[in-house]
Amino acid sequence: MDTIIIRPAEFADIPQLFALNQQWLLANVGGNTSQGFLSGAFTAADFEAMIIARMIVVAIDNATVVAYMLSMNHAAMGILEEHVTVANAIKAKGVIPASSRVAVGVQTAVQQQYHGTGLIVRVRKVFLALLKDRFDYLFTTISKENVRSY
Repeated sequence: MDTIIIRPAEFADIPQLFALNQQWLLANVGGNTSQGFLSGAFTAADFEAMIIARMIVVAIDNATVVAYMLSMNHAAMGILEEHVTVANAIKAKGVIPASSRVAVGVQTAVQQQYHGTGLIVRVRKVFLALLKDRFDYLFTTISKENVRSY
């Protein structure tokens, strides 16, 4: 764990980001959801947009992307539009200040051998620092079937 570097993602990371995302997609875990799964699939262009928007952090171990945390806040698609609607309703009800800046659609993926090591805590710390100047809150949803993720 001492050799792991956590930093904002770079364009050179895109092939490995894509592979890690594909590995954990619900459709690709062969029905075994005990170690978690992802619902959102991304293209290389999606990852490029997130890198440009500074919305993704990676953990690198020996030149390999072993984890990432991202927000799809820049995208206007399906469930993300619903996230924005709910975040706006929370602001309208006064649960959080109306002026709050909310990033939506957070996703995390971690190579299985790094599960339980505390890596995600370190990744989250860098991710929050990356977003700190632009967002006050993060909002996302997690499937009840994805018990590893909550």
